[in-house]
Amino acid sequence: MTELAMSGEPKISVIIPNRDGKIYLDTCLKSVLKQSLKPYEIIVVDDASSDNSFEYVKVNYPGVIIVRSSDTNIPQGFSGGVNVGIKTATGEYIALLNNDTDVDKDWLKEMYVVLEKYPNAASCSCKMYLEHGIHLNALGLMLDKSGYCHTIADGILDEGQFDREQEVFGPSGGAALWRMSALSEIGLFEHDYFAYCEDADLAFRARAYGFISVYAPKAKIIHLEGRCPSLLRFDKVALRLRNNFWFVWSNLPRELLIENLGSILWNTVFRHLFKYGPRIWKVECRSFWKSIFRILISLPKVRRMRKARKSKCKVSAEKLKFWLGRGYCFSEDDCDSDNMQT
Repeated sequence: MTELAMSGEPKISVIIPNRDGKIYLDTCLKSVLKQSLKPYEIIVVDDASSDNSFEYVKVNYPGVIIVRSSDTNIPQGFSGGVNVGIKTATGEYIALLNNDTDVDKDWLKEMYVVLEKYPNAASCSCKMYLEHGIHLNALGLMLDKSGYCHTIADGILDEGQFDREQEVFGPSGGAALWRMSALSEIGLFEHDYFAYCEDADLAFRARAYGFISVYAPKAKIIHLEGRCPSLLRFDKVALRLRNNFWFVWSNLPRELLIENLGSILWNTVFRHLFKYGPRIWKVECRSFWKSIFRILISLPKVRRMRKARKSKCKVSAEKLKFWLGRGYCFSEDDCDSDNMQT
């Protein structure tokens, strides 16, 4: 029998998007069910799987809510699937979790405790490890000077240097805790991103709205990154290139676009042109030109997204500039102390 949260405990809805990840679901779901802070509900969103994932969860985990990302059996991607999960959820908090993960028993509790310390925090990230639990996969998200999104500390050996509770730019979509009240104000993931950079886009919108994001070092998970074969390499490269362009050009204030125009153009277009464009025998070359085509036909959409984001922006460009080239506050002096209010 599935044991979920008792009355009086925080209502946390755990949302697990899944596409053809049946072989990982047992590990993921069993670790979530063993949480010291029980989730209010667990929702698996199946995204047109062909490996009978939907039926497997329905039969073997009767206490878990299983829904489809659409009625058409057409994949909706990470962003579309998670949005369906959030709309299905009835909790006050939304915990996002990749299906190819194994979470520590205190994962939810530690994120919840840290998030509750900061009323102005919309989200909380955790310490995500690569497969063997020695090297880090992500502590959250960071932006370089051009607005290009990266994960914090990817591939770095964990030697205790990241054991301090901190403010970060935003959480990775692979494992995070969000306040439902914040999502109600800023909106959900941009559906058309499909996959990649959708978490950075949501994090930036939260920042622009005036929220902060924090990091819980004692909340730990193992991530078998890239194990689920949901996208071909061709599509992954094309989506990353297009979505990074979308993210930068729809979110960065005009002042920051002008100030960093050279590095922005280099990182969103020309770096990939020189790296992939001439190599016609490489799959990345075809992906690059596909992404350029997608960018060109989507320019009206980028303009609409930019207008929508500008209308909801409540903080100055200077406040947002603070996070360009900065991901994790390594010392007290590095943090924006006005934000970290308990």
